[in-house]
Amino acid sequence: MSLRIPEAAPVSQIAPERRGPAVARFCHGCQQLYPLLRARHVGRAIYGRDLVTSTCSYEGMAFGHEATWWEEAVEVLPAVAAPAAAA
Repeated sequence: MSLRIPEAAPVSQIAPERRGPAVARFCHGCQQLYPLLRARHVGRAIYGRDLVTSTCSYEGMAFGHEATWWEEAVEVLPAVAAPAAAA
């Protein structure tokens, strides 16, 4: 069995044509990705730095719609190949 970890990034950093489905939540404080099903900013991130020297200032807070400290992270789709020039 192999695990596939999609390349993901915050919505604000990806061009619209390269945005795939939402795969996680990106915290602007610790810059790590947390699962969509997690309601609060707690526990281990699904993607990010291995060594975290201090806890995030948003640790324990709910991922609410009104909160500005997080945003959805989407899968980064491959770049569209440029059409070949006709010779």
